[in-house]
Amino acid sequence: MTVRNGSETGVAVSAQADAGGVPAARPGRVYLLIGQLGLGGTEKQLVLLADGLCGRGVDTSVLVMFEGGPRDEALSA
Repeated sequence: MTVRNGSETGVAVSAQADAGGVPAARPGRVYLLIGQLGLGGTEKQLVLLADGLCGRGVDTSVLVMFEGGPRDEALSA
């Protein structure tokens, strides 16, 4: 997982065909944008989401508009 300070966002989706030839979409890269990494519920949910996506093999980046915050270390681990 990558933590960055910046303002770029986006979700890349790539399609691959399954055994029946039907394309199956899966995320290749996900960017999550948040203003800060304080102690609020939104910040906690973002950390949980980012960890869950990484655990499933999705290339996940968290873009933070303002540096620092109590949850910064949770994302760096």
